[in-house]
Amino acid sequence: MPRHSLPGRAKAFKETGGVYPLMVDFCSALRWQHCLDEPVRIGCWNLQRYGVAKMKNELVMDVIVQVSSQQLQRHGPAPDGTSLSSSCNVSDQLVMDVIVQVSSQQLQRDGPAPDGTSLSRWAASSCNVMDQLVMDQLVMDVTVQVISNYDLIVLQEVTDTTGTAVPALITAINTYMGSENLYVAVESPRIGRNSYKEQYVFVYMPSRMTFVNGYKYVEQSDVFQVEPFIAHFTSNSTGPLREFAVIPLHAKPSDALVEMDALVDVYDQMILDLGIEDTIILGDFNAGCNYIVQEEYEQMRLYTDPRFHWLISDHADTTTKTTSCPYDRCVYSYADATSKTTSYPCNRWGIDLRVY
Repeated sequence: MPRHSLPGRAKAFKETGGVYPLMVDFCSALRWQHCLDEPVRIGCWNLQRYGVAKMKNELVMDVIVQVSSQQLQRHGPAPDGTSLSSSCNVSDQLVMDVIVQVSSQQLQRDGPAPDGTSLSRWAASSCNVMDQLVMDQLVMDVTVQVISNYDLIVLQEVTDTTGTAVPALITAINTYMGSENLYVAVESPRIGRNSYKEQYVFVYMPSRMTFVNGYKYVEQSDVFQVEPFIAHFTSNSTGPLREFAVIPLHAKPSDALVEMDALVDVYDQMILDLGIEDTIILGDFNAGCNYIVQEEYEQMRLYTDPRFHWLISDHADTTTKTTSCPYDRCVYSYADATSKTTSYPCNRWGIDLRVY
């Protein structure tokens, strides 16, 4: 059964003596179908400047760890036995429109919700925090997609300096799911070319895969503002995909073209280091609108090299603003990849793409 969700990006604003922002830049997600097994779900979530302040905000944590009603079918009910599909009393149509923002194209792509209703109605009934959000009387664009949707999800723009935010997040997720070690996290070092640093955090299910090792890409020149951190995993599946690498990037907007082009160097060096070709490259590339125009794609090796397959269209809208910008991307490569294609057969793995 296809999984449905709210559109990619969302913002939740909480008034704490002013407007307290939580920016959830939801990159994308895809399913690596092992042909014989349940798909491996991989995603990327840009939690803007996630740290102690957000960790201590109960509303923020509720949004982050919330389990959607679709996931109840996969993981079962919440530990306390409650249902997350109870209806929310959302009466403000303007607020509801901002919260949902489901375009006709997305409805056409995803089809009706599991119960046959529109996606907007389904989204409104799949949360248990929406009432509280609406009562704050702020225009909130909230995604109920959560970490528990995925077997592996990369968190970007983690800026916590205390070392406590990510462990607290993992504890909250596992407590909510009722299993102590359902999810674990691997954190990159704090990365950045100046005093501003970020981390990439890989949250994954050890029952589905095993983390082998990871390392920060060593640049020959200062190209990246936040250098990629390569993570090497082996799959616990019985399918043909036995090991793979994940390369996330949060690109500096003004250097988006240069940084995306340099990802080919990162990939080639990774093959020399690890001997792995099966790779997913994903993140907030800022790959569109004012940062890169269509003509410039042809100057980019990541785009022209036939080894790399782009899973999100250049014309896709991965934002919830009035602009239509394909900032967030997923690119994959695999052993013996020889040409670009829009179909993904079950060779080493098949891909059933879902962009969230």
